[in-house]
Amino acid sequence: MAEDQSLVHPTLGDQRVLAVLSPANLELLPLLKTQLTHVFPRLDAVLPRDLDHVREIVQRSGSTHRLVLAVGGDGTLHQLLQGLSLDSQVLGILPCGTGNDFARTLDLPRRLGARIRRLSRLRPRALDFGTANGVRFINSAGFGIDSETLKTRQRSRGRLGANYNVAFLRTLLRFRSVEARIACDDEVHAGRVCWVLAMNSPFIGGGTRIAPRASTDDGLLDLLLVKEASRFELLKYFPAAVRGTHLGLPITTYRQVKGLSISLAEHLDYLALDGELHLCGSDTVEIAVQAGGLRFLC
Repeated sequence: MAEDQSLVHPTLGDQRVLAVLSPANLELLPLLKTQLTHVFPRLDAVLPRDLDHVREIVQRSGSTHRLVLAVGGDGTLHQLLQGLSLDSQVLGILPCGTGNDFARTLDLPRRLGARIRRLSRLRPRALDFGTANGVRFINSAGFGIDSETLKTRQRSRGRLGANYNVAFLRTLLRFRSVEARIACDDEVHAGRVCWVLAMNSPFIGGGTRIAPRASTDDGLLDLLLVKEASRFELLKYFPAAVRGTHLGLPITTYRQVKGLSISLAEHLDYLALDGELHLCGSDTVEIAVQAGGLRFLC
């Protein structure tokens, strides 16, 4: 089918574009070969075998494809960012995941066909991203109750068990705080914490506005610290976090920072980056913003 010339992207329409599908979106392949080629006529769509294959595909595309498009959710976007050539490539997303937290900032239409058509009007912009112990993230980085919640989700079966808020509540039953020293810009915070979170955009957990002041292009990360608290207190304040009205609560500290250095009293097993668990195995964590370091279609 010939492409609709009215939809062809004005600056990327003559470039090779790599669309990487998450395994859960295999059924979208026929749609991509019809509708998405109206926007990007030189489209190559691939379905990776596993995470290692994702990085291999993206790394090989650095000199051949100008745009790398994630067809999936935050996890797919996160994996593509790891192999992306920051000097030569643009990253984009056609959100088809369960959470789509980073994509929420793009205000895309609900229907997939409308989202595809909207891509023709988006342009590459310089956005921030972050690094946590050298691993890139685009939306969120942290540990504590968040990383423990992700472990609970991985062990859960069924749609209800995979819901972030349900997993969070289940995690509260066995969670314990950690002793930490957190240096951020010119401040130091020390004591036991339940959650340390650095955000590049406002949303986490499928739409919770956990960092309501966050912006993807301000050169800053939004730091949220949740101090040691009882299960009752965490449960009491949970609705406020879901509504995005938790700033100023007695158990929270909120700052906008360029980076943070964290020392822990014990080794940390995992970091949670963009909703994905990453092995840490260290008692130190370094998180920094890379201001304007990413070209993103938005």
